[in-house]
This record gives sequence, C-alpha cells and structure tokens, in this order.
Amino acid sequence: MHFPSTKGIAARAATAALGFALVLSQVPAAALAEAAGTAGAQATAQQTSAEAAPDAATTQGEPAAAPASEGEASSAAGSTSATPAAPDAATASAVASVAATTAATPAAPDATSSVKAAPAVATVAPEVARIVSASGSQVRYYTVVAPGAKLTVNAYTTEDDDWGDADEAPVDTSAYAGYAFQWYRGTVVSYDTKFDSYTPIAGATSRSYTVVDADADSYLACKISFTRADGSHGELWSDSSTGKVTDGRATLDSAKVTGTAKEGQTLLASAYVANGWGGTTEADSSSSVAWQWQQASASDGTYVDIAGATKSTLTLTDALVGRFLRVRASSRNNVTSAAVGPVIARGTQQDEELLAQAVKALESSGYAPSPVYGTDANVNDMVHARLVSLGEKYADVQVATQSVETTATSDPSQR
Repeated sequence: MHFPSTKGIAARAATAALGFALVLSQVPAAALAEAAGTAGAQATAQQTSAEAAPDAATTQGEPAAAPASEGEASSAAGSTSATPAAPDAATASAVASVAATTAATPAAPDATSSVKAAPAVATVAPEVARIVSASGSQVRYYTVVAPGAKLTVNAYTTEDDDWGDADEAPVDTSAYAGYAFQWYRGTVVSYDTKFDSYTPIAGATSRSYTVVDADADSYLACKISFTRADGSHGELWSDSSTGKVTDGRATLDSAKVTGTAKEGQTLLASAYVANGWGGTTEADSSSSVAWQWQQASASDGTYVDIAGATKSTLTLTDALVGRFLRVRASSRNNVTSAAVGPVIARGTQQDEELLAQAVKALESSGYAPSPVYGTDANVNDMVHARLVSLGEKYADVQVATQSVETTATSDPSQR
C-alpha cells in the first residue's frame, strides 16, 4: 500500500496551522513561510528515521525488532493517510502559542485612523458673525486692538422686516454648544469676508480669544463651523477682520512741527506713519509716541535736548529767542523733524496788532507767491512787496517765511 509522504503531510499540516493563525492574528507572511520551512525540515528527518529501520531488517531476512514506541509510531503513521505526522513538539507549541496569543490580543489600531465623534447638530444655523470687545462694542477692520485684549465672536440670525430690510437677532446662548470655533491670523485687513490668506492660530478654538504678543502687526478673524439639521456642513466667517494688532508702538515715517516760531507762541509736533497708498498718515492716538524737543544756535548746528520738553507741544519762552528748534519722535523707531526758527522776540502791543492786521490783509487778498525763475530770488521780499501794496503802514513789517507749500495752480497775476 502506498502511503503519502510524511514530509508533505507534515509541511501541509504546519502550513494549515500557521495559515489559521495568520487569519486570526495577522502574523506576517514571512513568519508563516519560515515556520512552514522549519516544520518541513523536521518532517523530513522523521521520515528518514522511520524508513531506515525496515530496510535494515529486510536485509537480514527477519522482521526488525524496533522498540515499542517506535513501532507504534510507525504503525500509526501507516494505518491512515488522513492523520499526518505531528510536527516537532517545540514548533507545534510555538505555533499554538502564536495563534492563541494573537487571537486573544487584537492588533492596536493605527493612531492616525482614530475616528472623531461627529459634531453635535446646531440647533440654530447662524447667518452673521461679528467680533466684539470685552465691553461689548463691535470690533471692525478699522478697530485697533492690542495684546491682552479679549475678543468674542457673536452669532446672529436674520429676518426681513416689513420694508424688506434684514433685522439681526442674536442666537440664544445655548446655541453656541453646537458650534465649533477657530481663530485666524492674517497679514492683510479684510472687510468683505475674504480670508484666503489667513492661517489658523494653534489652540484658538474657543468662542473667545485673548490677543497675544505674537499677533502684533496682524489682523484677526474667526470662523464658526456647524452641522445643519439635514447633516450638511456649514461655515461662517466673521463679517470683517479686526484692525491691525499693535503693541502700542508705531513704525514712524516722519515728524513735523507746525506753529509760529515766536516768543509766547506754541509749537505742535506730529508724527506720521506710512499708509497703503504710498503716502503718510498721522499716527493716531492709539500709538505710543514719546517726544523730545531740541534746540541749536544754527539750523544745521548741534542740537541738544531741552530739559522737560517731552510733550507734543512746546510753548516758546524768551530763553528760546534766537534759537532753532526741532523735535524727535520715538515709538518703535526714532524720527526727527526739520528745524524751525530762529525764534523771534515778542513785539510791543502796537507791533503785535500791526502784524495781526498784515496777516489778515494777506489772507483776505488771497495772495499766493508765485516766484518767476530768474526774476524772483526771495519769497520774503515778494510777500513784503505785496504787503506794501496793501498799505504803507506795513512797510516796516519784516517777513520771515518758515515753510512753503506748492499749490496745483499758481496765481496768474504773479506770472
């Protein structure tokens, strides 16, 4: 009778066992192949041992006297082809251990494939979102905010009134539980809900947000996300960004002094910042600017600080008569104005009255100097000549031009 090869039976049995373990425990295919090869090698050794004993007995002409345990094992192996030879005990034990252990311990899921709970369905779908300050006032694209300020986004629904205008109504406080919030930071102001260039602020996922130093020179906005009753996803941005976040300091472009450099008069200093149109705009009151007035004996001389003169205004005393003045403005950077002066002394009451009349006469006449190249060399002389033409009493008035502004059109009579 022909018996199937015990080597093939053992290998197939080991493979089947490991295949079963693979299904249960997801053992890698490489491990299955390695274990199957080990079982096949052990089965080959067993077959060689079993066939060697009968061949020796036949050669001597009598049955082999094999030990009882080996004879019983050979008889059991030959009695049925359905019972393959058992693999090595150590291998079988290892296979069983792998199958039992992996079947009892499911593989850990991939951390990136964790399933997030679906957001709660919003009881009210918001239609308008607005950012407000801690005091409740609305924060718009022109509102300057500073680090430390607390911002909150409010949601509203709309309904047309009898005239077709949309009336806004704030959602109930309980509705916010169905919303998700994300605050964003951008480098450009937005007042029409265009926030493509804005980036989310890490961790800023609450309805309220406290401005931090890292937000300086940026604009802030908030997006509300929610799930509608039909399961669709909704998003709503704040109706505008905030104004630029500033730490109270400004990057100054220039400084300017206005007023009359005369004893008893008051000069005013102003600081300017660059705007988005290629020009300058006066720094607003939210900007922290420090002032220091300086004086010198000549317009291009060495300037020294005037003790205590640290406000935006300077009242001129007799100690400053004959001196040239300028102001230094400091914020995020320092800028210095052009010099004015020299400061002239105050005249008598009669002289002051005459001077006031001369100024009024010039303003009433609408006079604007229009120097002619090659003819007019001094604006002061031109103004003095005009005064004399308005009245001989102004002949002794001295004219000192402090600044000149160019107009779009000149006075035709001066050509």
